[in-house]
Amino acid sequence: MNNEMTHHETHEDNHVLQIPINAQSRSRIYNLARWSNALGVLTIIWGAINLISLFTYKGNILLLLAVLGFTVFFIYLGTRLTSSAAHLRQGVDQPNADDFLFGLDQLRLYFTICVGFFVLLILFMITMLLLFVTFGSAIENFIG
Repeated sequence: MNNEMTHHETHEDNHVLQIPINAQSRSRIYNLARWSNALGVLTIIWGAINLISLFTYKGNILLLLAVLGFTVFFIYLGTRLTSSAAHLRQGVDQPNADDFLFGLDQLRLYFTICVGFFVLLILFMITMLLLFVTFGSAIENFIG
């Protein structure tokens, strides 16, 4: 039996990405963190505005629940971005790979959720378009 380990087994966990933290890379990471934070705050504000609109709405309960869902969704997305920004800055200020990687992971989570949301939104729009094309004249005859 051969006791040698394969290249994959011995080196998989030993790869190290070293990023020199000079003025240029620090500036780029700070800019990424600043824009992530700005977008996160704006997204949280958007969610808060939706939340305020819930108090003035007097209509269909299903629409109310949909707006509440979007409110929670936007606030959650905003917190992922602000968390990412804080951890990216902290990872650079106190050279800490765990903080930096957590910040990148939060950014990845934000993008993953956004892609999923937009795919669902596109599917919903296509479904609505197909329904309107298929049943549009029947609805028009029924209403008018």
